[in-house]
Amino acid sequence: MFHLIRHILDQYGYIVLFVSLLLELLALPLPGEVLMSYCGFLVFSGQLNLYGSILSATGGVAVGITLSYLLGAKLGYPFFRKYGPRIHLSPERLDMTSRWFERYGNKLLLFAYFIPGVRHFTGYFSGITRIPYPAFALYSYLGALIWTSTFILLGRTLGPKWQEFEGAVSHYLVIGGAVLVVALLLFLLYRSYKQQIYAKIGQILEKALKALQSLGKLEALLLGLGLLFIVLSGLMIGFMTEYLEKDLIRFDTIVRYVVSALFGPEWTESMTFFTRLASVPALVGVTALAWVWIVVKGSDRVLETGFLLFTIVAGELLEESFHRFFHRVGSPSGLAPPEWGIPSEQSMVALYVYGSAVFLLMRHSRPKWIRPIASLALLVILLLTAISRIFLNIQLPSDIAAGMVLGGTWLLFNLILLEIFRRLRQIGSNNLTGNR
Repeated sequence: MFHLIRHILDQYGYIVLFVSLLLELLALPLPGEVLMSYCGFLVFSGQLNLYGSILSATGGVAVGITLSYLLGAKLGYPFFRKYGPRIHLSPERLDMTSRWFERYGNKLLLFAYFIPGVRHFTGYFSGITRIPYPAFALYSYLGALIWTSTFILLGRTLGPKWQEFEGAVSHYLVIGGAVLVVALLLFLLYRSYKQQIYAKIGQILEKALKALQSLGKLEALLLGLGLLFIVLSGLMIGFMTEYLEKDLIRFDTIVRYVVSALFGPEWTESMTFFTRLASVPALVGVTALAWVWIVVKGSDRVLETGFLLFTIVAGELLEESFHRFFHRVGSPSGLAPPEWGIPSEQSMVALYVYGSAVFLLMRHSRPKWIRPIASLALLVILLLTAISRIFLNIQLPSDIAAGMVLGGTWLLFNLILLEIFRRLRQIGSNNLTGNR
């Protein structure tokens, strides 16, 4: 079918793009991502205009998802439960997606487009669950712009390599979209059930404390189990990279090509500066500022200082262990040492150092606007350091990705332990007060 649509797209351009995406958002099985990336290739070859293509694609998606929203609101849940299987919408999928949308629907619209099989029904479920139209329009139209722009710009960036790389890159983007949606769902679930989660953790800790009859033993046990989990996670990632070596070589080739296509030689000076964001002086400075913030604003200065130091020192030892265990002979350029390993030290350390600092900043800041700004700043810094090291041919993209994954896991582990230890201190303090 794509070859037919591709032939028509060559002839009629924007109209075919608009209509095809409109129909796909009404749940017709059309190859939207491939179509948009091919449209980007036509932009590269000068046959279509970039802004006209994005406008046509976004317009088609917006009209399609709005029509599906209106149909969902008009026909309602019973109709789709009865006739849904005819359009591959089983009762089980209907029930599951309806429950999701009742709680998280409007926010999921931002990234649901990237997941095949999900985007086709988001409009219907938004209407069925009666999401207010202003909220629906804001998230769905913004998500449409992000989705269409991503694939059209991807096609333009790949240019002459479009046919060779398109399938693999689309696959990576689908995985990335799925990861974003899962992360968003977990975050929303945490926000919705935060009190219940803390209460349950408190009950478990109290039982464990009674069983061990020692706060120190319980803390040591939790720390040991957490470290074991991190070590096993790192080993799993390392073995996976060895097993998937051919796939990683292809991934590295594609990412390096995309970065070189997006950033020309004029970016060299800027990229050199961005690499310094992950240098030792920069990370030491960020750590010092985080410690000063603990001293000034912290509610439990000794505990938070200890965890900041443990996160950094133990994280460095952990990274060095993984680096020695999994290594690659040879590096992308003469800028790197003769042995370059998984994970990337700079990426891993930068993530948990900057991440710890941002967490402490957000935890001890009252204004709510600080949280989104600090989170965005963290993402920008990590992205710039990663791109700069790829651009300057210092490290392989797969090494950087592995470093990010391990750094994020290590950071999350330490933040969870910090809050558990904080809760244990409260339980211990309450027990002492009760005994008195």
